[in-house]
Amino acid sequence: MSMIRTENVFIKELLFKEKDALETLLAVVYGYKDYASKVEIVLPENTYLEDYFKSENGITKTLKNKVQARILRVEKTLHRLSKELFENEEVSIYIQDDYISENTGVYKLTKDGVEKTKGDFDISLVIKDLATLAYGFRDFNSLKKIESFYIKNKDKEKMLSRIFKEKVNYFNQDF
Repeated sequence: MSMIRTENVFIKELLFKEKDALETLLAVVYGYKDYASKVEIVLPENTYLEDYFKSENGITKTLKNKVQARILRVEKTLHRLSKELFENEEVSIYIQDDYISENTGVYKLTKDGVEKTKGDFDISLVIKDLATLAYGFRDFNSLKKIESFYIKNKDKEKMLSRIFKEKVNYFNQDF
């Protein structure tokens, strides 16, 4: 647990492996709750820890889910994602990277792997959106709602929804 105590208590990280460890950490939190005007805990989205605090008025849970990841090798990232494809499925993704020019291009994904090609694409993404999708911070449909990318081939949307799923993770979130 990483905690800052002034007149309020700010817990910027609460990680545990076993239930006993969690209960010990929560006992510490409850102890401070009586002496602080406010207890704020920053947690990743979709954790079950909010169940522990449902009836507590003095504890505020803040969700902060900002990606701090940088994809350096697009092909390697897309190769990992290509494993989600079914046999005989393929999708072509245009990636725009303003800082690493080698990453910019069209990538054809199949179940067997990834190939950088020239030609047409099904979807166009900037590198930051690829990072958001690849690491599971958001799913395809939630990014689609804010029109963050261009879908040229709408027939591929169901497949892209299966590949780009939101996941619970603790990777470099902005605490």
